[in-house]
Parts: sequence; structure tokens; C-alpha cells
Amino acid sequence: MSESTEFLSALFLPGDTILFRPVETWTEADKQQSRADYDGIVYHTVGLGLPNGRRVTFPARTESAISRIIERSAAQRTNTYFGVCPRYAPADERAGTSYDLAWQIRTIRCLWADIDRLADGHEGIDQALTRCSGADLPVPSVVVASGHGIHPYWLLDYPVVLDDYPDRFPVPAHTEFTDQGEGNKKRRRQYIYSGNPEERLYLDLPHHRPPLSPKAQAIQDTLAGIAQERLAGLKTAMLAAEHVAEEHHAKRTEAYAAGVREAQELLRDVLDQLEKDCAAGRWPIPVYRDLLAPLI
Repeated sequence: MSESTEFLSALFLPGDTILFRPVETWTEADKQQSRADYDGIVYHTVGLGLPNGRRVTFPARTESAISRIIERSAAQRTNTYFGVCPRYAPADERAGTSYDLAWQIRTIRCLWADIDRLADGHEGIDQALTRCSGADLPVPSVVVASGHGIHPYWLLDYPVVLDDYPDRFPVPAHTEFTDQGEGNKKRRRQYIYSGNPEERLYLDLPHHRPPLSPKAQAIQDTLAGIAQERLAGLKTAMLAAEHVAEEHHAKRTEAYAAGVREAQELLRDVLDQLEKDCAAGRWPIPVYRDLLAPLI
């Protein structure tokens, strides 16, 4: 197993889908330029999650996918980036649908940071570990020297499930390219459909972008704290994330309890009416209230 496959196997579970995005960058007239290789975007599913809860790994399949990605990256002169959080795989990638935006994430398995302006290689890794220790942070589960910075990752004991969005599954984003005239690059715009299938909400307009959920925003604040050069603000952000999660859990628990109480009251009313009907001879089946006592 290669280091790349071993690394991805640590961050993702079988059944998760990884997003790979190739981007070419260069400097022109003292300005940073970039070009995304949209045809080279890959959604790769790691292993297989079975209905019975078992998960099966296929490292050879991931190895093969990485090899193809590297070959295309070399041909297109791109750097390949991957999404740290599991994504949803489009039903048809050729249809121009995608799940590569922050508000489309529903599961977070680790926290991470991109620390720039450190030394290369092992020296940079040692510097990053020293900073983590100085900030009273746990030792990262994985540390990667990318050549342009150091990336520490902290694997979570349990995934953060972003279940406070209105929709359990995110809507896909669609992409269109419009001609801007001869010699000009086509304009790329992403959009989603509203309730009206004829109405497109273009995501380059801020008021059309779906907001992050409270839990997602708390995690983003946490990551922003980690990413600061001195790793400042992480503890405050962590506390905020825990507070939001606890508050959300309390609201869900309260709503569930209210639903149970309402169901119990309804069941009691039904039993009362059935007993009256039995006594009056209108209901031939006896009502065994004592058997239903645990429910009410």
C-alpha cells in the first residue's frame, strides 16, 4: 500500500467518497493566476459500506485511481487537491452536477490545518508539532509536508454529523459555461434549483448561497482558529463548537420528548374510548391496558 493510499485510508472510511480537484497555478505580470481542470475532477468512493454495517476496503482500487489522477495531473500541469471531508458522488458527473461546496458537507471525520511559512520536510513538521504542543493541542494523528506548507490532521473519535440542515441530503450544484466572445475565457457559473425547477439560483450572488448550519459554522470557526499562524483561538472555537452541539442535542431531545408525550396522550385517549366501546358492547375485542402500560 502506498503512502497516499494509507493516508487517505486513515482519513476516510469505506463507503466515503473523496473529491479530487486539479488546479494549475502560475504567475503572470506579478499576479497569481489559476486554471481548474474541470474535466479532471474525480469523485472516488473508498471501499464499500454494506447495509449490515460492515465496511469493505479495496486499497488496490484506490491505488489505481490515484495513479490515473497523477498521470492526468502531469499531462495538464496541475496540482491536485482533495476535499478533507467525505462528499456525495454525483449520479452522473458528465451532467455537470457537483458536491464540492462547503454547505454540501454532511460528515466531518477530522480537523485539520494548513500552516504556511514553515521549513520544508521534517524540520517543518517538527516546527508544527512544537506549535501544537505550545498551544496545548493534542499531537496530530497525521502530519503531511506538502512542499508548500505543513498540514496536521486530528482524527475524531466520533464523526461530527451535520444533521441540523433543513435537508438531510444536499442539493447538487450545477455548472454552466457561457461564451464571453472570441479570445475570452468562457464564464463559469454554478447554480442550484429552487422549489421552481425553472428558476436557477446562481451561487456567485451571495444571497443565493445556502448558509452553513450552526454546527457547520462552529466547525468552520474551529478550523479558522487552527489555521492561524500561532494556532490561536482554537480553544475558544472548540468550546463554541461543543456549546452549539450540546444546544442542538438539547433541542432535539426536547422535541423528541414533546412528541413522545403527545403520542402517549393520544394513546390514552384511544384506550379510554375503546374501553367505553367494549363496556357498551360496541367493540368485541377486550382492551389489555396493562400490556400497554409501559408505553403510556
